[in-house]
Amino acid sequence: MKKLYGDKVEFLGVYVREAHPTDGWRMESNDKAGVKFAQPATKKERDAIAAQCCEKLKMSVRLLVDEIDDRVGHRYSGMPDRLYLIDKAGRIAYKGGRGPFGFKPGELEQAIIMMLIEKTNTKKVTAASTLPAAEEPIAGTLPAWAQMLAPAMPKTVAAMLELDYSQRANTPLDPKLRAKMRWVAAHANRSG
Repeated sequence: MKKLYGDKVEFLGVYVREAHPTDGWRMESNDKAGVKFAQPATKKERDAIAAQCCEKLKMSVRLLVDEIDDRVGHRYSGMPDRLYLIDKAGRIAYKGGRGPFGFKPGELEQAIIMMLIEKTNTKKVTAASTLPAAEEPIAGTLPAWAQMLAPAMPKTVAAMLELDYSQRANTPLDPKLRAKMRWVAAHANRSG
């Protein structure tokens, strides 16, 4: 992601408590990988482990180190790992689930794309200018959501538009029920 968005978004890592220290919840997989650290007792020890991590993993993202009192880890509930997107105003624009099962980089990428779209003044997007060629011509302009997402994800938007069309054009409702649903939808907001 840093390769794709690093010129628009600053990527940072924060090293917090050791998740699987040798004097705590030790993991055999860490032992096999040579990741064998006791829980640091001082900031200096934590800094040294973080430096070794950066070197061994050849990290391209700047790594910050939490204080020994774990104030960042506690405040952001970052154990064992978690993804956040903070906007320019300092607000949380995306908060991922806790890792490893809630660690979903694809969700973070979607949040980054949406934030960047909102930040820029997007020009009017037409199907011909961005999307892959359609099997049948698309008349008119795209819906607002498709205009915003098409420049970043043209194939996904094309698939979503096809699915939307297929659901509307090939509806499984019989004509009488479909007409009744249209009438209900048309009159739902009227109060008498």
